[in-house]
Amino acid sequence: MSRENESKLSHAIFAAEALNDFRTVASVAPSSRYLVDAMLRPLPLKHARVVVELGCGTGAMTRVLIDASAENTRSELQRRGIERVDAVLSSLSLAFMPAPQRETFVSELGNLLDEQGVLTQYHYVHGLQFQQGRLGRFDIAGLLRRHFRSVKRSIVWRNLPPAYVFVCREPIRSVTPHRSRGQLVPGAPATS
Repeated sequence: MSRENESKLSHAIFAAEALNDFRTVASVAPSSRYLVDAMLRPLPLKHARVVVELGCGTGAMTRVLIDASAENTRSELQRRGIERVDAVLSSLSLAFMPAPQRETFVSELGNLLDEQGVLTQYHYVHGLQFQQGRLGRFDIAGLLRRHFRSVKRSIVWRNLPPAYVFVCREPIRSVTPHRSRGQLVPGAPATS
């Protein structure tokens, strides 16, 4: 199959997934090469030992990733002997997550990052979210600033739709309730 035909098939699959379950895909088109470059450029990939990508693909797996959340990501990494990661590349649509899950998720991502680690997250410029069945604006910058000391934003106009790219450094370590003893343990995964 030629590259051109592969691209057409990829776009057709993407469109079908978006029409089937927009809340999971959360986009109208695949990311442009300009958005990909803006997301990857800030990451310390040359020296990174562990890089985590969240929300990759056409969205078919995104619901599972969202349901699994960062607590399970932490458990999976620990199972593999990894305590910290150097970089996180997130394409997850944080605006479609329930607010408490979103806060926990971003907090846990910060807890997973090494002190020199970097998180890149994109968010479409329209900034829309669904909350309680209503459409509104989502303050992703405020969310990220609650969990990172350094949050820088750039815009990628050559994407459909245009997107902000957030580069987050210096995670603020959170204290998460550990339910087994009712005590607060820094970075302990929350359990349900």
